[in-house]
Amino acid sequence: GMLLAVKPRAPPQPGDWVCNGMSRSVNPGDPRRAVLGELLKLGWAVSPTHVAWQPEHRRAAESYTWATGRTPFGALSDSMELSF
Repeated sequence: GMLLAVKPRAPPQPGDWVCNGMSRSVNPGDPRRAVLGELLKLGWAVSPTHVAWQPEHRRAAESYTWATGRTPFGALSDSMELSF
């Protein structure tokens, strides 16, 4: 795979997610967390916390039920730390 990072000069954008009563936003001006997450997926096959394999359907499915914690994946975390 290939990873290309672009850093726009855009302010944080409101998102559709609400966590603990607070609206989550996406910061397109800081691509570091997204780049780290993609490097983990492409280079080491680390699955994001919101993706789980469903053997009965033989495919991966998204579920944000357990997508919390200090990870570089998804819109619910703003951390660059790895919790594994």
